[in-house]
This record gives sequence, structure tokens and C-alpha cells, in this order.
Amino acid sequence: MSARRDRTKAKNKEGVSALLVEVANRLVATMRAADCVARLGGDEFAVLLAEGDIPSDLDVTCRRILAALAQPFVDKGRSLHISASVGAARCPSHAADSDTLYKCADLALYETKRSGRNSWRLLVPPSFGTFVQPLNSSAAVEDESGS
Repeated sequence: MSARRDRTKAKNKEGVSALLVEVANRLVATMRAADCVARLGGDEFAVLLAEGDIPSDLDVTCRRILAALAQPFVDKGRSLHISASVGAARCPSHAADSDTLYKCADLALYETKRSGRNSWRLLVPPSFGTFVQPLNSSAAVEDESGS
């Protein structure tokens, strides 16, 4: 899973750094102990889910991430609001190696941004130009599971 914050009005370097630290803290607090959160650079983070990555778990996890990052950030008495875009890909159905998996999640991330941000998309194999838009959680689960 690849996530990026969408837009922020933090104007100074220290404010941006503090915001990124808080984003990282919120992501870690949202995940399970076995999951991995990493900052890739800039405002981009990756989350690797250890187990239980069935479609409904992925939907719940992505929604928790978006909800956690939607809460206002308070910096020096000012309230900052951000949103995030999330792109998801699954191993091994999308890719067997980490580089290809990251590229698949990144494709889904850019589709999320293109489609209006503050949401998540899942790349659907084998057509890597197809994405699940999880506006209706049960429909997204059915689409991904093949039901």
C-alpha cells in the first residue's frame, strides 16, 4: 500500500517536518504490531500488511488510515487539515517481488489522485489499468474476491 498526503498549507520546514512525524505516528497507531510502516521520502509512506489481507481487511485498513489522517493536526495553536490518497496492491496476485508490488500500488495511488483524492484504490489483476473504487465497501470486496 502506498499513501501520500494530498495538500497541506504548512509553510515552514519545521511545520512540515512536525506534520510528517505526526502522520507517521498516526499510521503506526492505526496498524497492527505485525504490520510495517515506512516513510519512502517526501510525503510518501508505505504500509505492508503482515497477514489477513483479505479484501474486507484491506478496505477496513485503508478506511482507518484515511480517518486517522483526516483528524486535524494542531501545530503551535493552529489546526491543519490534510487528506490522503492511498493505492493498494496485493502479493502475490499483483506481483511476486517488492519492486513490482510497489509499482502496482503506485499506479493505484495515482488513479486515486486522478479520481479526486482522499480515497483509496486497489489495482485489479490481470488488467493493470483497472481499479476498484471502494465507495461501496461490499461491492469493492465482491469485485476483488471475484464473487
